Amino acid sequence: MTSIRQFSDEELTSFLDGEADPELQQAIEAALSEDDNLVRRLEDLSIETDTIKSAFSGLLADAPNPPMLMSEHETSSFGSTGQFNYFRAASIACLVFAAGILLGRIISLPDQATWHEYAAKYHALYVTDTLAAVPTDPKGLDTALTRARSALKHKLSKQALTDVAGLDLKRSQVLGFEGRPLIQLAYLSQKGAPVALCIIGNPAATKSPPHVTSMEGLATASWSKGGYDFLLIGGKDATLIRDAALKLHKQL
Repeated sequence: MTSIRQFSDEELTSFLDGEADPELQQAIEAALSEDDNLVRRLEDLSIETDTIKSAFSGLLADAPNPPMLMSEHETSSFGSTGQFNYFRAASIACLVFAAGILLGRIISLPDQATWHEYAAKYHALYVTDTLAAVPTDPKGLDTALTRARSALKHKLSKQALTDVAGLDLKRSQVLGFEGRPLIQLAYLSQKGAPVALCIIGNPAATKSPPHVTSMEGLATASWSKGGYDFLLIGGKDATLIRDAALKLHKQL
């Protein structure tokens, strides 16, 4: 009898979120075909799609077209069988739940809103628990950074990204805005404030030093360098954001 691998909740959550590495993804997909308990566990970790549809149908009908928030990799992470399609829908539903809340926040944005404004609205949803629950996984972070480097065509030195006083790098995501890759690097400050460094390519950008301001009631710094625009946002500590921005501006 073949021994069935036991998966942690963190591994299953990364599978549902489309963030599992290829090896883990394939292992879970293979186990689903023979482990009914695993199916039930994934069901328990999934958000009920009918509830989401009811809660956000009005918003989705009236909302403007949002920026793409999922990469092709994330939206094609499941198999094509009926069972895998169910979990693909459940995973996307989890992301739609967050995107639905985001839609409610961006409806008031003007048609020509900048990517900075979209990113700020998105990050304003973050709370301490959003990142505190993310396990420390150096291998997983390395994989995510490799994906980000490829999408953005930027070297994104891990040492430069992690050598920032007061901030602990937790994860990297490939998002998108108007067809362009937008990288979000999520940090947690020593005081528990979620902070995000967002980067998008902009060949026309003029080099500029960090400009400290406030967006969505959060301390913010923005700058341009080397054909890229940068936005660092999170918490209320303007000094922390300023110092971190100056360090990142120098190192990236």
